[in-house]
Amino acid sequence: MESYLIWKWRVTRFYQYLVVFLERLQAGHPLPASHIHRLGEVYSLNTTGNCEIRLRWYGLALASGAAKDYAKAAVEWVVDAKTGLKGRMKYCRPTFKAVFKVETELAKKTFLKHATEFHPIARQLIKKVRISHSRRVHKLTRHFYIKGSWISLKQVKESICKVVVYQNEREMER
Repeated sequence: MESYLIWKWRVTRFYQYLVVFLERLQAGHPLPASHIHRLGEVYSLNTTGNCEIRLRWYGLALASGAAKDYAKAAVEWVVDAKTGLKGRMKYCRPTFKAVFKVETELAKKTFLKHATEFHPIARQLIKKVRISHSRRVHKLTRHFYIKGSWISLKQVKESICKVVVYQNEREMER
């Protein structure tokens, strides 16, 4: 369907159609990158002011072959001061979760940079998204996420040794 025909609809009806359309596309297999790019161009999905559409658009785009092309735009949308989305769990958490699967470092850096700007509850729930994917030690990096920061395996071992030495000293004093 040509985009100019859809623009003749009332705005509300168009948004409802687009939300349902994007949800149905998400329910199926991931689309090829060429299809995602074309959808974004035809319907201006990357720049729409409607949060419901954008949430579904980024969900679809980040699950497709074009995920890396849209990851940065998705996190910028969530932390943009003009949109006022910071703290809206409905939009922030799923977007960070999708970006984390595609561009882990981008999601971490963006969240850490803007963490203090989020509502405290939102901040905790977004952290859980990151932690749920990082609870186990990553085999290549050997880092843990503990109390809001990434700690190397070496630092963890040193901390444990200090605690053991301290406990032994306390027991000897008794």
